[in-house]
This record gives sequence, structure tokens and C-alpha cells, in this order.
Amino acid sequence: DALKAVHDVVKGGVKVKKSIELVAEISEIYVRNFQNMLADPNFTPDELSAISFGYAKLMSESSDVLQDLKNVVN
Repeated sequence: DALKAVHDVVKGGVKVKKSIELVAEISEIYVRNFQNMLADPNFTPDELSAISFGYAKLMSESSDVLQDLKNVVN
């Protein structure tokens, strides 16, 4: 039972690590593409603001979920 508990904790830790890496990857993609959107004359300032707001909300919620995952693992 103790070994299974340790295995479950390690498995949970791996999932948290993968989740953190995924959020980091999404952040990098967003930053790179947002720079392209800023240079694109087809986007209005209001559209860019809405995209930025939506992304900030997504990142905030992702951060909360990651914190919850860390708390469960610990």
C-alpha cells in the first residue's frame, strides 16, 4: 500500500510537470503569435485588446488549476 501511494504521488507529480510544460508552451506560442498580430494591419486595437484579455483570463485560470494540482500532489 505504501509503495502504491508513493507511485500515485510520483505519477501525479509527472502530470503536474506536464501540465506546467503545456502552459509554458502555450504561453510561448501566444507571445510569438501576438507579436505577429500586432504587426498585422487587419487587427484593430479593440480586437487585440480582446484577444489579450481572453488570454490573460485563460492564463489566470490555468495558474489556479496548476496550483490546485500541486496542492493535491503535495
